[in-house]
Amino acid sequence: MFGKLSYKQYKDLQKHKIAGRVELFNGIQKIDERMGSTDVCSLYPYVMSVLNCYYPCGNIIEVDEYKGDDEIGFYYCDIDQSNLKAKNLPKIYAKKSEIENDWDSEEVLKDYLISNVIIGLLIKNGCKVVIKKGFIFERKLKSCEMFAFLLDMMKAKNGQDTFKTENDPRYNSALRETLKLLMNSLSGKVIEGLHTEQTRDFDSIQEYQEIVMKAKSVNFINNIGNKLFITYEVDEEELCETKQRPIFLGVLIYDYAKRYMYENSYSKIGLKDLVYTDTDASKFRYSAMEGWTKWINENNIQVPHWKEVEEKDPRYKNHLIYQSDSKVFGSFEDELEELQGHHYKFYCVEKKSWSYVVMNEDDTYKHSKFKFKGINGKAIMMNLDEPFLQIKRTTTREGISTYRHILKDDCELEVYTYCERNKHLAIENGNIGRFFDNLFEKREAYVITNSFRKIVKNSARSVDMGDEEKYNDLLNCIQVNYSLKKITLKN
Repeated sequence: MFGKLSYKQYKDLQKHKIAGRVELFNGIQKIDERMGSTDVCSLYPYVMSVLNCYYPCGNIIEVDEYKGDDEIGFYYCDIDQSNLKAKNLPKIYAKKSEIENDWDSEEVLKDYLISNVIIGLLIKNGCKVVIKKGFIFERKLKSCEMFAFLLDMMKAKNGQDTFKTENDPRYNSALRETLKLLMNSLSGKVIEGLHTEQTRDFDSIQEYQEIVMKAKSVNFINNIGNKLFITYEVDEEELCETKQRPIFLGVLIYDYAKRYMYENSYSKIGLKDLVYTDTDASKFRYSAMEGWTKWINENNIQVPHWKEVEEKDPRYKNHLIYQSDSKVFGSFEDELEELQGHHYKFYCVEKKSWSYVVMNEDDTYKHSKFKFKGINGKAIMMNLDEPFLQIKRTTTREGISTYRHILKDDCELEVYTYCERNKHLAIENGNIGRFFDNLFEKREAYVITNSFRKIVKNSARSVDMGDEEKYNDLLNCIQVNYSLKKITLKN
């Protein structure tokens, strides 16, 4: 049983939460040396059911002062992390805005509603924390009790991994992937916000009118046969009273995950050698790997867990936190370990955008991996002399002229034909190193991407019954869209 948050507590918790941590620790970089990338196996399922931590339940109790590390709770705090850089440590908590988490900010964070998990981590690392009022919970449960069902899923997934390693015919890739996706999706569902936009179908005008009277706004979607489909906005505060999820569980899942990464990866590698993180993986200069593994081996750092979990996976009895080719939940493995060659290039461009290229002695490409937000490997590199491109001039209010390339009107067939004939120019077809080298040299690049688009809603808002002229003519259609994208490398 879970208590309910007040509307203010709910809004502040959503406002100040940080889920996955994606950060360029030292800005945009091109590094000509080998890299390490330590990835935690099933980080979220691990902190939910294996890590020796607690989750709250029972009624919510408002308090005027900090009740200590043993009481699970959330408090409004002022946070000063200015001491960390001198200790070669990255920030612990980011400055929040409506569009991003700013990990570079040096500001003191004011009145952030954070958990005792983060408060404890800040204090442990010498940060100044002013703790104010907050709320705690009546009871708490071990993680392996709160999310006990995950342990059976973990056991089944581990069994599939064993079957795969041993080439056992019982290996079922679809089952393994399903188990993995189910476990990883739970943290997101727990912290899911209120859906103020509702969708319903109606058989009668009377039902429609009843909703219109109560809704904040209405947008007609579609009319199929005798069914009317609409979306409408409801009052968020009223919805919070009846439909809120226990988002404090989700916040704690993410906080335990962030603490686990900070204590076992970021703080041990050090800010100077850290390059990039994407929630459960740390990318850093390989020269720091020796010191990290030495700390693990000399101190016998094992994967933290509840004793009860050993019944599901006996490996936890003596499993180190880093072991090669390990698939134990909560353990680290180097995902770049096998990518060895003569030369190395690592490009760190922006959040969710990086590349690792391994070269042979004759400077031919041997291995490569890359990720680029908004662009997949099938994106085709542009030389900017293609016949379907034109230059558009834009003048700012200050009178400054800027120029950019755009697609000409009515060039769909020409673009489609070009892309079909030039698939060899796709980034994934041996062009990863070339693409990133050009991006670093010219500071910008153009590519053509394609995507499927399913159209089921009107783009116009507040389209009422009888406004057929406002309906989207492409309703219930699927399109293939080609887009020209300009990538600019920030300074």
